[in-house]
Amino acid sequence: MARRIAQASYRFFITRPGNVKIGTIGQNHWNDDVIPFFPQERYNTIEVMMMPNADAIALGKQIKAVRKAMKMTQEQLALKSNVSVKYIANIENGKQNPSFDILSAILHVLPLSLDSVINPNLSEAERECRELESIYFACPPEMRKTLLDATRSLAIHLTELSEQNKNT
Repeated sequence: MARRIAQASYRFFITRPGNVKIGTIGQNHWNDDVIPFFPQERYNTIEVMMMPNADAIALGKQIKAVRKAMKMTQEQLALKSNVSVKYIANIENGKQNPSFDILSAILHVLPLSLDSVINPNLSEAERECRELESIYFACPPEMRKTLLDATRSLAIHLTELSEQNKNT
């Protein structure tokens, strides 16, 4: 079984089919997470993008604020997301740059969307438009026209209600 680093800022090296070695400047870091199989003949090196330090700090603050607003401890978040308490603490303090898998596990526990974490400067309207778009694409293709028709009807109805409320 291949193992994967708990930090997304390194380079994956294929040592043999099914085995991935992660290293930086002569060091190797491992955790017990399984990494997807990458056939050696197709990949020699896989680059992993690193979040800028300022963004990692902002991400950590955002996760911490939401966790505290939910009256959740780091231990509870760690247990529910299957991530170590130390790793959660390091993320919240901006010392750890989480991998996509780790971030995804945390976001499944907290009421945060990946979009709000990656694009924190989006306006509320932009965020809501993206949410509507994701709802549309999550809908089965054969039902999308029905969803659009229902959305249009609802928009017309809500506009009429708003106008009535203004007149009273």
